[in-house]
Amino acid sequence: MNSAELIALIVGSGGVGAVISAAINALSNRRQVRADEFKAIVEALNKRIDDLQKEVDVLKRDLGEERRAHENTRYRFRLALKHIRAMWDWLRTDRTTPPPEVPAELAGEL
Repeated sequence: MNSAELIALIVGSGGVGAVISAAINALSNRRQVRADEFKAIVEALNKRIDDLQKEVDVLKRDLGEERRAHENTRYRFRLALKHIRAMWDWLRTDRTTPPPEVPAELAGEL
């Protein structure tokens, strides 16, 4: 009896063939379960990535607003320093002229 006949005999027999068939089915189902689990993991990760992207978009928007506010503050600070220097220069004079005007951008801050 050669190996092909032996395999045919084992597969054809009721008990052993059923065990082999059940083992093959179990492996096949196991692969399907793994694929389903993998799909669920991928979907969960994709959702998390989408959530993180939304957070990044919000942070980018907030950073842009913060930068604009910072530039505005720096602009007003430069105006204030320029006015302070003009006041110092005026104070060193005999003060016969009127003091320097407060810049309109800063008038509401005082």
